[in-house]
Amino acid sequence: MIDQSDETQEIQHEVLRIFQEIDGSYNPSIKAIIFEDNPTCFGFFGDNKVKCGLLTVTGQPVSMIGALSVFQNLLTNKYQDYQNANKTSLSTLLTAAYINIQTFLPNFVVIAAEAQMIAGIIDEELTRKIDDTSNQRLLVAIFFSICLVVVSILAWYHILKQICEVFNHFKKILQILPPGIVLSSYLLKKFLNETSNHPLNF
Repeated sequence: MIDQSDETQEIQHEVLRIFQEIDGSYNPSIKAIIFEDNPTCFGFFGDNKVKCGLLTVTGQPVSMIGALSVFQNLLTNKYQDYQNANKTSLSTLLTAAYINIQTFLPNFVVIAAEAQMIAGIIDEELTRKIDDTSNQRLLVAIFFSICLVVVSILAWYHILKQICEVFNHFKKILQILPPGIVLSSYLLKKFLNETSNHPLNF
């Protein structure tokens, strides 16, 4: 039983360490469960609320750290009761086992319920962070898609502009060439017919 008392003390230290943020702070909801008194048993439901009420009526703390400290003391005291009891008498051993036992179960139930509350808060926070990350990824994907479309449009605009410039240069060159050379080429005649505003008669 003394081992369980030591383990309970270790759990207290682990609770303080595990739920602490990198900057040393705590999530406000988790901090309330770990440290703050809760005389109205807010957040507890059903049998858990009944057990929490039993602790508050007897003046026991219901914050997780407080409840763990009381639980550790209960285990240590129970171990001392056993050590001091007459080991040859079964009735004496039973008395030592049952003395001051009334807050054992409520205390344990409150700690377990608070652990579930913290797990629920962490689950909600993790889900929210995953959703935020997914939304950010979607926004990044949309942004890059828009950028790609804009770049593609600009690239095609530049390419078409270059083609138009080449086309206009070619037409200017044809205007300089003697008509006999232009008319002697089937491809040049065809090009002039397709690019002129009026059909040409050759």
